[in-house]
Amino acid sequence: MGRVDGKVAVVTGASSGIGRAVVERFAAEGAKVLGVGRSQAKLDKLRADLGSDKVALQVADLSQDDSAKHVVEAAKRELAEEAGLQAGRIERLAAVYNTPGYCDQRTTIFLATDLESCASSPDGVEERWMRVERIALDEVDAMVADGRLVDATTVAGLLFARGAFR
Repeated sequence: MGRVDGKVAVVTGASSGIGRAVVERFAAEGAKVLGVGRSQAKLDKLRADLGSDKVALQVADLSQDDSAKHVVEAAKRELAEEAGLQAGRIERLAAVYNTPGYCDQRTTIFLATDLESCASSPDGVEERWMRVERIALDEVDAMVADGRLVDATTVAGLLFARGAFR
């Protein structure tokens, strides 16, 4: 079992360098990964190296609005596949640097609202063990304090989501 079994990671810059290494590590640790990069050929190589059951890949240049729309559509597909939820609306909340001072990789945090149940379509072995957990946004501080929630990007996403509802 990996450290992130059953989790979903969205990695930008997945075509090469640190972004590719992050995709490889998350996949090795059991996460289902949505990798976004600018080079179709490099993403095809990544898929061949890791297997399509480990990664979903999307070609996009997130500095361009049209590409960002494709990433939102890919995120909607993953939400349906992984969590059995369909978002009526997805909005960008923030972009955060994963390791400032070390690399320039950023994660874009989205908020999905107007959720409805839909059929999930898990396509990987790890997805059989996945479960969706719902928590009250008011519980985030306590979960961080007592160590139940330790992933910085998840914490940031939940705090941004909490702020969006105030």
